[in-house]
Amino acid sequence: MQGYFFFAVINSMKVIRYLLCFLILSGMWSVTDAQPTKTTTDAGRPQQDKTKKGLVRVFNPPDTLRISVYHADHPEEKYAYPDTLLNNYFQQADPIRRQMVDYSYLGSLGTPAKPIWYEVKPRRGIDIGFSQFDLYSRSLDSVRYFNVNRTFTDLYYGQGATKDDFIIKGIFTRNMTPQWNLTVDYDRISHLGFYTHQKSRHTALSTNASFLHKKKRYKAYMSYSYNDMQQEDNGGITRNDLFEDEFYRDRSSIPVFLSSANTRMEEHILSYTHYYELLSPKKDSLNADKNRHLTIGHQFMYSPGDYKFVDKSLDEDSVFYQDLQVDDRGLRHFLAWDKLENKIKLSTYKSAEGKNRPRDLFSVGLHQMFWKINQEPKDTSYNAVFLFGQWDYRPSPFINLSIYGQYGIGNATNEYVIKGTVSTNLKQFGQLQVEFLNQRYPPDVLQQRLFISKRNIYENNWAKPITTSLSASYRLPKTKTAIHAGYHILNNYIYRDTLGYTQQVGDAINLFQVTAQQDFRFGVFGMENTLTFQATDNNYIRVPSLMVKNSLFLEGRVFNKVMLARLGFDFRLNTSYYADEYQPVLGQFHLQDHTLVEAYPALDVFVSIKVQTFRAFAKMENISDWFTKKRYYQIPGHPMPDAHFRFGAAWRFID
Repeated sequence: MQGYFFFAVINSMKVIRYLLCFLILSGMWSVTDAQPTKTTTDAGRPQQDKTKKGLVRVFNPPDTLRISVYHADHPEEKYAYPDTLLNNYFQQADPIRRQMVDYSYLGSLGTPAKPIWYEVKPRRGIDIGFSQFDLYSRSLDSVRYFNVNRTFTDLYYGQGATKDDFIIKGIFTRNMTPQWNLTVDYDRISHLGFYTHQKSRHTALSTNASFLHKKKRYKAYMSYSYNDMQQEDNGGITRNDLFEDEFYRDRSSIPVFLSSANTRMEEHILSYTHYYELLSPKKDSLNADKNRHLTIGHQFMYSPGDYKFVDKSLDEDSVFYQDLQVDDRGLRHFLAWDKLENKIKLSTYKSAEGKNRPRDLFSVGLHQMFWKINQEPKDTSYNAVFLFGQWDYRPSPFINLSIYGQYGIGNATNEYVIKGTVSTNLKQFGQLQVEFLNQRYPPDVLQQRLFISKRNIYENNWAKPITTSLSASYRLPKTKTAIHAGYHILNNYIYRDTLGYTQQVGDAINLFQVTAQQDFRFGVFGMENTLTFQATDNNYIRVPSLMVKNSLFLEGRVFNKVMLARLGFDFRLNTSYYADEYQPVLGQFHLQDHTLVEAYPALDVFVSIKVQTFRAFAKMENISDWFTKKRYYQIPGHPMPDAHFRFGAAWRFID
């Protein structure tokens, strides 16, 4: 016990030393950046930059840059680009921590992850069924286009305890001509892992270009995205009683189940979306739209991809794969697909003066979807057509109505989505939103059929699931309060049993959820709090009933008020529950009854700074490890890392 206490004290001194060095270096930076470049404006337009050609300087967004973000599916709706505040998400380098409610994962950066807050999302057509890498990859819907008046670059680098533990993110957007904009968005995660055979190496890249004709009647959006997810699968540790043994202080010495299993998933997404103004609105003396827009649009998307799991070294007496070990020479799970989509829609809308969203929008369209799937050794295809329509209307600045519907034909017969939203802005009394969703959709490919090493494991013909959701959200910005409540009814729910096989529930499942967020500020003292509650009447959806996230900090300006600094603690805790375990040969999480994942008070200490648009942080994660012998798990068999150091920096530029 004395040796353990001495080890904790030494680590504490190291953390303090790191944080002091970090603040001193940051202060030196702030001295050089204390005199920002001044920019004068004329009628809201920045004058030509007087700095030398080719140099890049830090920008001041309110004076020099105008930037907004939109998506190709609805280019008429613009969103603000995230600011450079020192909020609670900045120091969270790991993507699973950058959510309203944390995901659970296998304990190492980039490993397979799943939400512990049950999510219901609108569905259209089939899905392959791999979702363990969703946090780290790009989809067509996530591709961002930019409206900028200056070349803009946003860079981020995060580093862990070793050179093989890092995150790189970068966005570059530039107007190549008055009509063309080019954007590159890149993410890379690399982590060797804390335990044997746990390496993650993920790449997500999207490049896109937008074109606007001089007369603004034709606009086009082109994008290419690439996802490459590479994961070493160790199956978890074989023993959980070795942590206090000095020989196993190096956690890579603890034995694991698998030493040669690997997963790789690759996906390419190529799209072209374009619109033509059939009815071009006139402008008044203030250059505002007077008449209605009438637009016809078309989107083409082609996406080939493949998924491969291989384990070439198996023990004949291994029990890890259980019934899924169909070949003692090795296991292979391979699936490839080609996805082709065409969507055409007719839209009419009228712009709202001074707003980034139209006052009203009505659109109807046709969405054709074709899949060719090679699930070795069997090939299948899926062809479906969906009719869809959307109506958004703002009868006043305080109310927004939105209705969306779709219905499938062909292979998608009797599949549908009905979604309605009512939003109200009561100004000083807050914002209220009520949403309804009802949908019927097909089971995932992997829920219906599975082959391992070309052997058929199961073949099902499950009924199509039906979900009904009603939710309400309320925000009161004045007091920094937000409350969300949702009620879900799930019919024909499909789950994976303790062996990893899919099963379907005959009865309806009820799920109730509440989230409350409350932030406090008292001078330099601040606190950000999130509390969630979930309750269900079944044993097929297993989630913690309570989850808490807190950030307690001191924030203020230092070094002659040039630098904004925040020093504090992050805390998170959820109640005990039988969390799903992960089976790598399936690439899926499934139920288990043997291990209760107990509540663990995870605590981090951090410091973050901001000088103009440069931000940096340093943190020690899971310092609870210094004060308890209890191990921290989110997924059975996969312990979370001991206390470890991480830092990162982000910087925005224009030129």
